[in-house]
Amino acid sequence: MKTMNNPLNNQLSSPKRTLTLLLLLPVLAAAQGGGPGTSGADFLNLGVGARPMALAGAYTAISDDVFALQANPAGLSQVVKTELGSFYANILADVHHGWIGYAQEASSFLSFGFDLNMVYTSQTRRNSYGDPEGEYWVGLGTAGGALALDFGGGFSLGLSGRYVFQKYDTEVGHGFAGDLGLLYHTKYNALRIGLVAENLGPNVDFLGTGDPMPMGLRLGLGSSILRQTLTFTGDVAYRLDNTLVGNVGIEWWAVEGVAIRAGYRILDDHDSWSGVCLGIGLDSLSGLIYGSLDYALIPREPLGYVHRVSYTLKF
Repeated sequence: MKTMNNPLNNQLSSPKRTLTLLLLLPVLAAAQGGGPGTSGADFLNLGVGARPMALAGAYTAISDDVFALQANPAGLSQVVKTELGSFYANILADVHHGWIGYAQEASSFLSFGFDLNMVYTSQTRRNSYGDPEGEYWVGLGTAGGALALDFGGGFSLGLSGRYVFQKYDTEVGHGFAGDLGLLYHTKYNALRIGLVAENLGPNVDFLGTGDPMPMGLRLGLGSSILRQTLTFTGDVAYRLDNTLVGNVGIEWWAVEGVAIRAGYRILDDHDSWSGVCLGIGLDSLSGLIYGSLDYALIPREPLGYVHRVSYTLKF
């Protein structure tokens, strides 16, 4: 005869379930009353793209490709013709982060793009006795698009909007968020200034609780020297949960078509090594690949090393 188990014990005894709870902790905390620094859409701050992540996320001022859809929508004005980008990271065990985006230069004045961003895993559904009864999907994601206007004189304006969704078994949460971005190219050493008001939107409705978006303001500076082969970049972000985040990065095109990147998170609460970000990039000029392939290695306590890979086609 079988003994009935406590469903909570079943949940905590499964590593996969525990990982999912860790991933959804901000959502669950908010649903149970929340607290300082918790937001159901905190996954929006995970970062997308191996190149941006290798630079510790300091991409606000130097966004010039399809990943501007996530970093600074005004950066879409720097896209030449058309780009199709993809990104993948295995965050932890069976927790995956995937993204795909499309950006196009419609005219000398207008550029646009669309993207889909997902953090997801699956779990085994169990009955009250602990017996498996199939699987269900757990996910956090966004789907949206952006426009960028190039006003000339080095000034661009971008606006993005995205549908935000959260799913845990049969429970689904919905929300909407948008970013407003500015980008200015000065005439001094290719100095660029970027500013983004991010994740602007109403509360996410999940499990009957309204949970705020992780809204904030990001300021970035970037400059390229030595015939555009060496770029320095830095971001400072203030979020409405009273956190301040600072990132710096450097990118060096060591030889034609091969880039070496490094970044550091200067204001986070971590040990010195966990703040380091490293990466490498190859593009078609290297003669080794068609398109652009980027890789980033991000030490993260207590997750260990997180590998991120991006591939972009330009046509």
